[in-house]
Amino acid sequence: ELIENDIRVLRAQLYLSQNLTDRWNASLAYTYGDYSDDNESDDVSLAIRYALHPTNPVWNVGYRVRYLNFDRQSGSGYFDPNDFISNQIFTTLYYERNRFYLYVEPYAGYQTFRRNGEDSDDVIGGGYGSIGCRLTDSFNVEAFVEGGNFAVDSAAGFDYYMAGAKIIITF
Repeated sequence: ELIENDIRVLRAQLYLSQNLTDRWNASLAYTYGDYSDDNESDDVSLAIRYALHPTNPVWNVGYRVRYLNFDRQSGSGYFDPNDFISNQIFTTLYYERNRFYLYVEPYAGYQTFRRNGEDSDDVIGGGYGSIGCRLTDSFNVEAFVEGGNFAVDSAAGFDYYMAGAKIIITF
């Protein structure tokens, strides 16, 4: 449907992160979305995390709340809820040895939203994991897997699973 409807989106994001202490970190993100079918979205995320183990391997636990709202339900094939709210607990583990690194982030929580006049609420869970190799200071290769039932992470608002590889160049 997205391809048939030729849907494009332009997103602009403001992201702030602050270490509160040597173990506590807070982050805030706002993302504005402008869709090619004359729809718009506002997306706000707030997270706080605590470093249980601040050195290699780095282990964090945290809480994240997210609010997303679209102007309307367009029927163009993407997930466009009103008053979407999710509350999540998550943990992250980052391990690095020589040039290789591993990152894992499972989460669980609860989401509520309204779409096409119907209220919905679900228990959610999923995660992200990657393994990579730092070939130089500015060039990495990485393989990743991701999946879950967090509605906002998929275009259509259903369960999703992805796997892939990427090249990361840092300037």
